[in-house]
Amino acid sequence: MDEEKFEYTYKAPTKREIREAQRIKAKFLPKDSDVAEFEALKRKAYTLPKAFAVAIGVIGTLVFGGGMALALSYGKIVAGTVVGLAGMAVMLANYPIYSLIEARRKKKYGARLRELAGVILQKKDL
Repeated sequence: MDEEKFEYTYKAPTKREIREAQRIKAKFLPKDSDVAEFEALKRKAYTLPKAFAVAIGVIGTLVFGGGMALALSYGKIVAGTVVGLAGMAVMLANYPIYSLIEARRKKKYGARLRELAGVILQKKDL
């Protein structure tokens, strides 16, 4: 006689899977307009300085590497040193430039971000 069997295996989700599910759920929940505006302004304030810093850093590193290549591979010590120092100067100037751009962006968006943060925190306390 052929009996029908029923098997059931349960596997609890891991902490990583739970966090991922919560992250996805949060993306699809309707957002308060204040929270959405806060996140958008925060992105505006910090994305440009970071992108600019990465771009300048990459350019400085490539110029520095080109100077090293000139000096070590092609034997042009003076030219390689000059190009390497130029790349080093770009890399050294990167952080002050980043700080300046970030400070300007904070000044531009800071008041509205603080205002929205206050509104969001008041709603959360209710």
